[in-house]
Amino acid sequence: MPELKLSTRAPLPFPGRARGPRAGRMRRLVLLLALVLAPLAHAGEGMPADALGPLLAGEFALQSGQLEEAARWYLEAARGASDDVPLAERATRIAILANDDAVAGRALALWRERAPESPAMRAASRIVAASSSAAGTARLARPHSAACAPVSVSPVNMSCLARAAPRR
Repeated sequence: MPELKLSTRAPLPFPGRARGPRAGRMRRLVLLLALVLAPLAHAGEGMPADALGPLLAGEFALQSGQLEEAARWYLEAARGASDDVPLAERATRIAILANDDAVAGRALALWRERAPESPAMRAASRIVAASSSAAGTARLARPHSAACAPVSVSPVNMSCLARAAPRR
């Protein structure tokens, strides 16, 4: 019978695990991708394939701080997922953060279509309405030559935004 040979070396925590600075970067990259894609794993279960691509693009744009691009991608993903209420809500909220009234209005219309009785949707609707009316009022109030001047928000508009914000 062959003799059993015991090793004196301590086993590695993961067999075949590479060591060095390059391996550490690779592990961090894999961990980062897992953390970024984890919320999308649940979202992609019942989602059509044509909505998953824009959802990923929107999430990566959001992670890199490109809010306008993320809002457009999330709106496209929400249009592709015909009955996904949380995705329409997320598209609306990102568009509001990006200060993109046009995209926010279209995303809000999707959200309203899918969840007309939602209190959060009503609050977001008031925020979008206040934001677009404040921008419209500011555009009308200033002369055409001052088109690039910064817009100030009046206390009345700020009080509307404060009342429209969802309470937690």
